[in-house]
Amino acid sequence: MLQNRTQILFFAVIFLAAIGLISMLINNPLALLGSLIVTASVIGLFLLVFRLVMDSKNVVQRKSGKKPLNEQRAYMKAVKYSKRKYGKKSSHRRPDKVKNALRRRNAPHLTVIEGKKSKKKDRALH
Repeated sequence: MLQNRTQILFFAVIFLAAIGLISMLINNPLALLGSLIVTASVIGLFLLVFRLVMDSKNVVQRKSGKKPLNEQRAYMKAVKYSKRKYGKKSSHRRPDKVKNALRRRNAPHLTVIEGKKSKKKDRALH
C-alpha cells in the first residue's frame, strides 16, 4: 500500500514538472534557458567540490600510510605475479597439531536429541 502511494506521488511530481517545463518553454523560453544554466552550474559546482574533497581525502590517506585504491590494486597485482614467479613461501604455515587444536577448541557444542523415529514412519505409511 505504501509503495503504491509512493509511486503515485512520484509520478504526480514528474507530471507536474513536465507541465511546468512545457508551459515555461511556451511562455518564456529565455527564462527556461536561464534556469537550466543555473541548475547545471549548481550541479557542476557541487561535483567540483565533491571531487576536491575526495582528492584531499586520498592525500590524507597517503600521508597516514594508507594506499589509495589504484596503488593497492597495483601492489596486489605485483604480489600475485611474484608468487607465480618465485612460488609460495611455507614459513607462515602452522603445524598440523596447532591447526587441529584450534579446530577442536572452536568446535560447536551441539547435542543430538533422539526422537521417536518409528512413530513418524508409521504416520507416513497410514
